[in-house]
Amino acid sequence: MKKQTFVTVILVAAVVGTLAGVAATLYTPYLVERGLFAPWISAETASHRIDMGQAPVVSDETRVTELVQKALPSVVSIVITKNLSAKSMQMDGMGDVFNDPFFGFPVPEQAPDVTSTSDRVQVGGGTGFFVTENGIIATNKHVINDTEAEYTVVTQDGQELKAEVMAKDPVFDLAFLKVEGEAFTPLQLGDSDQIEIGETVIAIGNALAEFSNSVTKGIVSGKNRRLLAGSFDQSEIIEEAIQTDAAINFGNSGGPLLDLNGRVLGMNTAISDQAQLLGFALPINAVKRALSSIQEHGRIIRPWLGVRFIPIDAAYATLNHLAYDYGAQIVIGDSSSSSVIPDSPADKSGLLAGDIILSIDDQRIDDTHSLANIISKKFPGDTVSLHITRAGEEKTILVTLEERDPNFSL
Repeated sequence: MKKQTFVTVILVAAVVGTLAGVAATLYTPYLVERGLFAPWISAETASHRIDMGQAPVVSDETRVTELVQKALPSVVSIVITKNLSAKSMQMDGMGDVFNDPFFGFPVPEQAPDVTSTSDRVQVGGGTGFFVTENGIIATNKHVINDTEAEYTVVTQDGQELKAEVMAKDPVFDLAFLKVEGEAFTPLQLGDSDQIEIGETVIAIGNALAEFSNSVTKGIVSGKNRRLLAGSFDQSEIIEEAIQTDAAINFGNSGGPLLDLNGRVLGMNTAISDQAQLLGFALPINAVKRALSSIQEHGRIIRPWLGVRFIPIDAAYATLNHLAYDYGAQIVIGDSSSSSVIPDSPADKSGLLAGDIILSIDDQRIDDTHSLANIISKKFPGDTVSLHITRAGEEKTILVTLEERDPNFSL
């Protein structure tokens, strides 16, 4: 039986002076262990190449310095402000939230002054980065998810720009802000499918919502992690997460994870409170798909199937006496929910609670190819072939995917 590894993961937007929508609760994800370390070039090998008359090998340190200087103008700090009354700070006994070690947030040196009827105070912070010249900024959804807050973007040179929420992803912890302007420098977006374990990466972010454009260095420690990360009023499933030991802190949410060519591989999103230097980033390919959707349709369009499911692994299969140690089992709903959403594509195609989806379009559902991730790469209107097993009998069901309601939450 495969040993299960558990860690507690929290989203890393930073709280500065209040509680609204940004205190972190703890969730326990299951992470898959895999991967090999890439080889390193030794100093002797580098010297030998120089002696042979070839171009000198540029050190990692030099490359890091150069790429950071080039990338910094494209990375912004996001300041979250909100009108708060003294009553709102005391409601539901939440005034002591910062003194509760469960939440793991830094205690502000001085509490915000809320003695007047209403004051606008900074309540949190995060990070973002330009992805277009005309002011589109990518960040995490949990950073800008408070509909009552206002968001200000602060550039490297100290310029403050009012930002509007442009789009929120209905599936991933991903969102976009928009600021006025036409001459911004976007970061180059890489290909997260080509990530190698052991390669050097650089994280840039607004650490603790106080130390803007903080730079840390590490390696890719793992990839294809699937985890559930949570904040006080929400939780997000992160598919194919990149694991890194580059130091990530509160406030780093939404910042870029760069390779040594200055290309963005991921968006820093969550950390574990059970270990040191255990951070996670959304793969940049998910960001690229969402950005393309905005540019083409004006919104983030995601396909959906419409089922609640449990990923199957060897341990789950043994516990539940299943014949398969891979796939996704549609769960049995309770009184407040349904495992197959009424009038969804799954419902229309005849999928039932308890069905095990083994593959989609001949792509087996397993640790590295989750059901949600396979569906996310399709488009509304696509007809997909689901190979399932029901009561011991295998069959194929065709399902036509539809556009997911951005306001719907499984």
